[in-house]
Amino acid sequence: MIDAGPVGDVGDATSAGVGLDDTASDDTASDDTASDDTASAVLIMLTDGRFPSGGHAYSAGMEQAVTWGDVVDLATAEAFAIGRATTSSVAAAQVTAAAATVVATASSDLAKAGDLLDSLDAEMDARMASSPARQVSRQQGRRWLRAVRGVWPEPLARLSRTGPAGRDMMGGRHGWVVVGAATALLGVGPADAATVALYELVGTPMWAAVRLLGLDPVATAGAVARLVTGHEPSARRLAVTAARETALGLSVPGRPVDWSWISWSTAPMSDLAAEAHQRREERLFAS
Repeated sequence: MIDAGPVGDVGDATSAGVGLDDTASDDTASDDTASDDTASAVLIMLTDGRFPSGGHAYSAGMEQAVTWGDVVDLATAEAFAIGRATTSSVAAAQVTAAAATVVATASSDLAKAGDLLDSLDAEMDARMASSPARQVSRQQGRRWLRAVRGVWPEPLARLSRTGPAGRDMMGGRHGWVVVGAATALLGVGPADAATVALYELVGTPMWAAVRLLGLDPVATAGAVARLVTGHEPSARRLAVTAARETALGLSVPGRPVDWSWISWSTAPMSDLAAEAHQRREERLFAS
């Protein structure tokens, strides 16, 4: 399921597709193998439920869905997660892969990298109708950044220092922009970065459902495995395309990158749930 490529593969060979998908040659140098092993270890940590990114504090709309009676058991919880995997995860996978590509190709130019990440942030804003949902996304970005900085401080220092605009190049961004940028700095390719996003989008509400409904954790783990493996090929294809489109946009000096290819597929009920959840006086989760 995991096939990570070193960060250099993203920018240097994007036009040829090398390092972006599962079709790489078997003739891999020993140094590349070591890099792949390192990236795979990073992926295992990032998708571990014990990684201190604060994901346990969010239900991704599951708490409100349970309150409304839309989710009452494992089958309806899985249907809820499928909805996320086929709507919001599409843009999330693309943005995560695009951020990874931006950092891999433009991190030596802080001003350029910061401007590009700003524009990706704006694309995320445009695709999230709910103000509470946008706030939560940025909260999650801060939590992800804090966790990754604490575990891998040296790689993150490349974009964490204050840039020309007098601000942190990574601070205050949407969660998937942070995940894409951070994974690129840790040697993870855009396709595997999208897998991290997919796992979070599916796993977060499912594990919340265990706490909310007392679901069998083993059966829930099985459902998460089915969902991730079933939708991962699509997420990886989206990521490969996103990386190529981003690299193509970056290859034209002086012209703004066109992000119109990022999906507008949304889930209106999720936006309504976010609004309703914020107004609740008592809640177990932040979302």
